[in-house]
Amino acid sequence: NGSGVGRAYDDDMCVVNWDNMPTVHIVLADSHPDFVWGEDESVREALHKYRKAYWFEVPDSREGWAQAVEKIEVMAYEKKYKDDVLVLDFSKVREKGRPIGGMQNRPASGPKPLMQAIRRVTTVKNAGMNLWKQAMFVDHYLAECVLVGGARRSARIATKVWTDSEIFEFIN
Repeated sequence: NGSGVGRAYDDDMCVVNWDNMPTVHIVLADSHPDFVWGEDESVREALHKYRKAYWFEVPDSREGWAQAVEKIEVMAYEKKYKDDVLVLDFSKVREKGRPIGGMQNRPASGPKPLMQAIRRVTTVKNAGMNLWKQAMFVDHYLAECVLVGGARRSARIATKVWTDSEIFEFIN
């Protein structure tokens, strides 16, 4: 029962300059079952380091995951948070393998796939890409982690008008 999604990467359709996103830090409580010492940044550690930061606790739902991404995108779009810090706290997201009630008790993927995807999204900042290319990379990184109960749930298509001066770069 999957579905497909598509996006046009025409210049006038890509209005977010991801160079304007804040510096994003991703944290997880050290008591979370998926926390790995030496790999993850703990909430406790972040509280000591990022005193002047915007904090967002990611809810344990599809909507919550979308809100985390939306927070970054809106801050980039508004162009006034480039030098600020946003901390995304994934501590409330259920651990890997725990059943998802509304999904025939399929096992949850845990917070790590989205945490990793957002880390990859942050690499777009100041990479010297045009807006359409930034958007395409961001979309790709986020789509890679979309698994519901361990199953891929959608397909993607990307388009750009054939008369665009960068159409061959887009095709590549």
